[in-house]
This record gives sequence, structure tokens and C-alpha cells, in this order.
Amino acid sequence: MIIFVTAFDRYAVKAFDVGAVDYVLKPLDANRVALKVERARSRKFKNNSDISAPDDISLERIDELSEHCEILEKLSNRVRTRSMKDKLGIKDAGVLNVLAFADIDWIDAAGDYMCVNAVGRTHILRSTMK
Repeated sequence: MIIFVTAFDRYAVKAFDVGAVDYVLKPLDANRVALKVERARSRKFKNNSDISAPDDISLERIDELSEHCEILEKLSNRVRTRSMKDKLGIKDAGVLNVLAFADIDWIDAAGDYMCVNAVGRTHILRSTMK
């Protein structure tokens, strides 16, 4: 069972699409998380009445897991930032193309449109780069 924990509410629908049983927004409140965990457990053990429920998760453990989530989120942001610092993302016809700066041959600009020519293809950027 998955309880999705994040600082972003925009992932709620996706969380339930992948099978989350609940969704918690940061900043975390230990009592709220404990309630969500208990609710998930009761659902699980209601469906599996022959299995006994484990001891309740402690608030200290929830705090510890919350700290781990925050650390993982910070590391994820670092990796994402580092991996994109030499690249340009261009959404063209609904598809995100990621181009290394080194692969860009030239850029033509006209108003709010730009044509980024790279590796024998032209990618159209339909907005300003502000």
C-alpha cells in the first residue's frame, strides 16, 4: 500500500493512478500521517481478516521517515538541476525534447518563435525564453 507524500498537490491524480491509497501534503503533521497510516492499515486488514495487524507505527518513526523524505527530495532537486544545466528543454508538438547545448548548431528567432537547429533537426520553440 502506498501513501504518497509530497509538497506538490499537482501530483495527486497521478498518485491515485499508480495505486496510492492516500495522499499527504507537506509540511507533514505527525498526527495526520499517523491517521493516514492507520486508515491504510485498517483497509488492508479489513480485506485480509486472517492476518493480524502489526503494532502501531510510532510518531518518532513517522518524524524519521519525514526527514528521509525531505532529504530525498533535496537530492532529487540537485540531480535534476545538475542534469539540466547544460541542456535546453523545448516542447515541440506536445513532446519535450532535451537538447545538449553542444548539439545546437544555430538558432533563428522571429518575435516569440525560435527555431533551434540541432543534429540535423529543427525544433520550434513557441514562446520567449524569459
